[in-house]
Amino acid sequence: MIIPEKISEILEDVITIRREIHRNPEIGFELPKTSALVKKELSAYGVDKIICAGKSSVVGTIRGKKGPGKCIGLRCDMDALPVLEETGLSFCSLTPGAMHACGHDLHTAMMLGIARTLCDMRDKFSGTVKVIFEAGEETQPGGAIGIIESGAVDDVDA
Repeated sequence: MIIPEKISEILEDVITIRREIHRNPEIGFELPKTSALVKKELSAYGVDKIICAGKSSVVGTIRGKKGPGKCIGLRCDMDALPVLEETGLSFCSLTPGAMHACGHDLHTAMMLGIARTLCDMRDKFSGTVKVIFEAGEETQPGGAIGIIESGAVDDVDA
């Protein structure tokens, strides 16, 4: 299966996930629903290892089956903003005063789509890919520090 075919196959699922995340925005490091959804999906895809890294951040490890190689890290952000949504969308925020106005709902859904694609195609690549879901990106000092301090990305080459 080539990547465009896989994308076509999973597109509706990615859209559904994005809308679920958009409907249930969480701010800063308090992302229990979003983190749980990410872990549930990664587990369903067959990700080799899933860990919590820092407060509410998640890192999934996908190992290629063609042998050892470099470790590549792909990062997205998951947190929403303290903004009142007034879009009227059918999947608008159900949380008063919180909204995915910055696109992190889409970032998270796309990264889950990438993880699913990589899991389905792991027999076609060597090395490892870590999918990194950062909480608190909009909050200073940011969630990256907790991910780094956890050691979850110590082995990432690029």
